[in-house]
Amino acid sequence: MRKRHDKYIFLFPLLRELAFFKKKTYISKDIMLTFSMKNRPIRWFLTFLKTRLSGYLLVFAAGKREGLRTTPFSTPIRYKCFFCFCFLFLSSCTLLSKKHKVIPIKEKKISSTKKKETNTAEYQLVNKAIKNTASSFLTKKQINQLQKILKKKKSFVSKDLIKMILGRHFLKKKAYKKALFYYSQIQVSPWKIKALLKQAQIYYKINKLKKALTLIRAIRKEKDPPPDLLLESQLLKLSLVLKEKNSSSKEILETYCYILSYETKKNPIYRERAKQIIFKMSEKDLLDLHSEDFIEPVKDLIFFRAGKILFFRENFRQAYTFFKKFLRSSKESFLEEKALKYIQAIESRKKVNRKRLGAILPLSGPSANIGRRSLKGLKMGLGLHTVDNSPFELVVLDSQGQADKTKKAVQMLITKHHVIAVIGGVLSKTASVLAQEAQNFGVPTLLLSQKSNLTKRGHYIFQNGLTAILFAHQLTDYLINELHFRRFAILYPNDPFGVDYANAFWDAVEKKGGKITGAQFYKPGETDFNGPIRRLTGIYYLEDRIKEYMDKLKNWYIKKSYLSKSRSSPPENVLPPIVDFEVLFVPDSIKTLSLIAPHITYNDIKNITLAGPSLWNQEKKLKKYSKYVDYIIFADPGLNTKHFKQTDFYKKFLRTFNYKPGLFEILSYESALLLRQMIASGADSRHELRDKLKDIKKFYGPMGEIVISNEREFIRPMPIFKMEKAVLSPVTTPSSSL
Repeated sequence: MRKRHDKYIFLFPLLRELAFFKKKTYISKDIMLTFSMKNRPIRWFLTFLKTRLSGYLLVFAAGKREGLRTTPFSTPIRYKCFFCFCFLFLSSCTLLSKKHKVIPIKEKKISSTKKKETNTAEYQLVNKAIKNTASSFLTKKQINQLQKILKKKKSFVSKDLIKMILGRHFLKKKAYKKALFYYSQIQVSPWKIKALLKQAQIYYKINKLKKALTLIRAIRKEKDPPPDLLLESQLLKLSLVLKEKNSSSKEILETYCYILSYETKKNPIYRERAKQIIFKMSEKDLLDLHSEDFIEPVKDLIFFRAGKILFFRENFRQAYTFFKKFLRSSKESFLEEKALKYIQAIESRKKVNRKRLGAILPLSGPSANIGRRSLKGLKMGLGLHTVDNSPFELVVLDSQGQADKTKKAVQMLITKHHVIAVIGGVLSKTASVLAQEAQNFGVPTLLLSQKSNLTKRGHYIFQNGLTAILFAHQLTDYLINELHFRRFAILYPNDPFGVDYANAFWDAVEKKGGKITGAQFYKPGETDFNGPIRRLTGIYYLEDRIKEYMDKLKNWYIKKSYLSKSRSSPPENVLPPIVDFEVLFVPDSIKTLSLIAPHITYNDIKNITLAGPSLWNQEKKLKKYSKYVDYIIFADPGLNTKHFKQTDFYKKFLRTFNYKPGLFEILSYESALLLRQMIASGADSRHELRDKLKDIKKFYGPMGEIVISNEREFIRPMPIFKMEKAVLSPVTTPSSSL
């Protein structure tokens, strides 16, 4: 049978555990107090069992486990024990304080004096370390002491500050790995942003630009970064993006804008650099910028450039809006004047007199004769030279051959007279200004200048002039395709005319498969051409042919010994010339040709052809120099040919003005006649007139058929003349030269 005390067997597991904890001394205040506040009754119950009843119950439990004979509890005793448990349990819960403080783990008590000593020692060490890193370096002892503080669980000084000190020391020592180790450990503290900046600086120094950029972007994402550190980070970023090859112009501009948002001494310099970027950016990138938030410091520049782009795209409504925005936020007085001109041009587009044309010519000053001759051609082209009333009106303004006068004249013709087109630019120095200003106002303009590449100013500019490119194209076409020459040399004056023609001839030769073997310049007005020709033929610099020269000189002295009457010193032409060219091109006047030709024979240069510009079309003078070379070839408009003298224009002009028409009269007549035809065909606006001019591929002038190229340049027939054995004759007719 089961004994009576077996009824309490349910208490045995609990009692056994209590005995185990009692024996091992695992039950202590520290363990008990780790219970949460929700388990206070259990905690107090266990404490009660430990302190008051554990002894008695343990004896009972031990006796049962070891098989000892013990007196079982009677029923009254059981009830007493039960009530005792309940009473003590409830009383312990009610007596518990509401604001019970958790007792921490007891540590060894340190006296207040010792605490103060360690506290002051650490502070002194850190302060001394800060001073040392500011001026020089830390000692090994200081480094060890700081590292010991970092290893402590508790320290009176911020460990992040110590890491900053050590990082600063190793950064000065250029021990970048150790510096990065300490800076990278600073994660959440007041020094985090500065630590990120220092890491970025280290990565920049070791040329890891991508990592540096990532850290700088992380600084910008931090909440409320200090302004001085943010500015320093942006200056570092500027160095990074300028050094990085793949950096976009948008990113560079964004960095400049962030720097400009702070007041610094270098702000004017940074603004000028930002301005250069804005004016070099692609049109697509710039038009996408105007809605960005960071552009505030340079928004006026962006508005101006955007307005200019849209103006040339002929989106005048949006361009007008951007120019107005620019004027409201402008910081550039120079650009304000330009913006006002664009606004004026947009407003003036609405007012156009389709039968009124403008002309800007030098009617006074040194070039007045050219202006007056061109004006006669314009009047004849528009039908204003007769008494009969012409439907067209011509407004003529005097440029006096000056650029500033030309600029003002363009503005007056458009804003005051509302002309539909402009003709002018006879002189090279005024042609560029006229082209730029007319393009800005969007007015179709025909230039009469010989200067090349003027049509690159814009798609409103057309050129009807005998340019160097046109001349070189006609001349090289005959020399290479007809005479089959392949090797050329150039001897040219170092002035605008000579350089322009030399470059055009060089390009034309290479384009057609020829080769330039040498080029030599001389000063304008030069009279002695022995030096330039000797340099061109390789007999000027003797050191380049020293062995050959010594052999020739030795032979000369041997010959001298056999001759009784001979010169004492060797001649200049001991060395033979290296003539590796078939044609010598000289873009200069007939007067210069008269000085160059004798030196060709003097330096023993044989079997070559001279080629030049239309300035050589003087038959009587040219005959004198034909004996020095095989051929003399040049291109000329052919104003003295029978073909031209038989044209209706020539006869009509001679009858009206009582003198033979020249090149300026022909060019101005053709330009006016073409505009007259386009307006008569229905061009009511400047835009329509420009499109009609672009669509024309051919038209006929006094000298034959004229072709308008894709670059809006007039290409006309130009006869080629050749002098052989003192006989000058045209070798191509106007119709065959195109």
